[in-house]
This record gives sequence, structure tokens and C-alpha cells, in this order.
Amino acid sequence: MKIQKNNHIPETGHTYTKYRIITETCILIYKKVGFSPFQVLKEIKPFIDEEGRGKLTFVGRLDPMAEGNIHILWSGDAEEKNNITLQ
Repeated sequence: MKIQKNNHIPETGHTYTKYRIITETCILIYKKVGFSPFQVLKEIKPFIDEEGRGKLTFVGRLDPMAEGNIHILWSGDAEEKNNITLQ
């Protein structure tokens, strides 16, 4: 699974206010207050994984009552997740 600039991810969603494509296997999303990172992941997954077979994960943790950036990965690469965590 790779994301391209022409994927039809809405600019804003119910659980997030904006996103930015970092690499073809990673996006940075600004999570809204009142939602967990898992809820953001559930909302964005159909736009990234149209077949519903891929695995997505988020890096780090934000409390549902916090807003801020989270990385969403779908490469399955544990090393990439560790590198982002260490930044």
C-alpha cells in the first residue's frame, strides 16, 4: 500500500483538522480534541486502504482530550516506527 498525492483523503474530517503526506507510507494528521488516535485511524483507513486488507498503526500516543499531530503508518515497518518515535 502506498499513498499518492492524488488519493482522495478529505482535507478535514470528523476526528482531524488537517493532514500532510510525509512519505508514501506515512502521513501526519492533526487530531482534534475528544477523539482517540484509534478513532482517527478508523476514519482515515478507508481512504488509504481501499481493499481493507492492510494494517495501519499510529506512532506515539495522544490522550483523547488532547489535540496535536500523530503519524499514521501502513508500511508494517517496525524500524520506521522506531525512527519516528525517536525524533
